[in-house]
Amino acid sequence: MRNFPWRLLVACLILALVQLACKLFRPTPEPPPTPENTPTSPVTPTLVPSATTTATPTITLTPLPTSTPTALPLIEQGSPLPDYLVPITFANASQVSALAEWREDAVTDLAWSSDGETLAVGGPS
Repeated sequence: MRNFPWRLLVACLILALVQLACKLFRPTPEPPPTPENTPTSPVTPTLVPSATTTATPTITLTPLPTSTPTALPLIEQGSPLPDYLVPITFANASQVSALAEWREDAVTDLAWSSDGETLAVGGPS
């Protein structure tokens, strides 16, 4: 029994007793004092805002200006051409408009006549 650490055992017992005493004799906290006869301010009614309708802006889409295509005059095959037609040159090429439309499935060949007056259009047939 000589090797038994008596000092350690006694120290642990003392520590346990101190902890137990702290738990048993812990002071209870006192409640905070309550004020007596505290002056109160008079109750003032507050106005609650009423629901009002607010105008919501409406988004209006404005179309962008676009060019309006000119309707092409369709002339039946064999119709006579007007007498006032002039040859197409670099000076008046921007003024060219359609006079007739041929309804071919596909154009496969174009050729000018030898005198340069006529344009031949070839297609499958």
